[in-house]
Amino acid sequence: MIDSNRGSAVSSLLVVPHGTDRIAEGRRRATLLLARSTQEGDLVLRGGHPDLIELSAPEGKDKIGIAQVREVIHQAQFAPTQAEQKVCLLPLNR
Repeated sequence: MIDSNRGSAVSSLLVVPHGTDRIAEGRRRATLLLARSTQEGDLVLRGGHPDLIELSAPEGKDKIGIAQVREVIHQAQFAPTQAEQKVCLLPLNR
């Protein structure tokens, strides 16, 4: 999707191959989008960056619940706090 006001992509989908540690790889790729310094990169890699949203099934569950999806939608409505954009990781186990 292209934002006609800015002329840049406002959303992207990156697919990580099956058999890969999807959370680690997703965070590594997110550093390219969020981090402007080594410190910010470390925050992203630890999953602690304020503009990184991670969505995964709760402990002991196989599926993501609707309440979790609603929370991500809620968080995505707000402007990023530190980076120029937000990144949402969906580490699906299929």
